[in-house]
Amino acid sequence: MKREWKVGLFAGMVAVQLGLPAWLIARHEMVLEHGKVYRFQTAPVDPADVLRGRYVALRFAAESVTLGHGANYAYRADTYAILGTNSSGFAVVTDLVSQPPAAGDYVKCSSVWGSGSNWTARFEFNRYYMNENLAPNAEAAVREHSRRAQSDACAIVRVLDGAAVVESLLIGDKPIEEFIQSAR
Repeated sequence: MKREWKVGLFAGMVAVQLGLPAWLIARHEMVLEHGKVYRFQTAPVDPADVLRGRYVALRFAAESVTLGHGANYAYRADTYAILGTNSSGFAVVTDLVSQPPAAGDYVKCSSVWGSGSNWTARFEFNRYYMNENLAPNAEAAVREHSRRAQSDACAIVRVLDGAAVVESLLIGDKPIEEFIQSAR
C-alpha cells in the first residue's frame, strides 16, 4: 500500500510538471487564435538592460491614462485597464478598475501610479521576442519611430479574457522583421 501511495504521488507530481507548461502554452495559443485584435501605439523606451536577453522592450502611449473622474489606486494593487479604440484605430484605456469587468476587453496592469485623473498604467505585455540578431536593430527602429515627430510604430496585441499576447510589431504597415531586412 505504501508503494502504491508513492507511485501515485510521483505520477501526480509528473502530471503537474507537464500539465502547467502545457496549459500556459495552450492559453497563449488560444489568445492568439481567438483574441480580439488591438493596435497599441508605441511610445519611446529607454535602452534595454543587456542582461535581460534579446527582445524588443515596449512601452505604449495608452499607458498614460487620463480619467474623466478623480480616482485613487494603491500602488502595485491589482488593477485592470478597460480597453477601447480612438478615432485613429489605436487602443486606449477608457477606465481603470480594481476588479476584472464582467464584459468587454481588459488587461491586467503590472503597476499603476498617479493621482486624481492622471495615471500611468504598466501593461504586463511589454516585450516582443524575435530573432536575436535582429532585436537590437529592431529596438532602435521602434525607438526612432515612436518619437512625436515620427510615431508610426505600433504593436498588434490580441486580448481575450484579460490575457494579452503581442502578435506582431509594425513600423508603418510593415512587420518589424521585414522593415529591418529592407533597411539593410
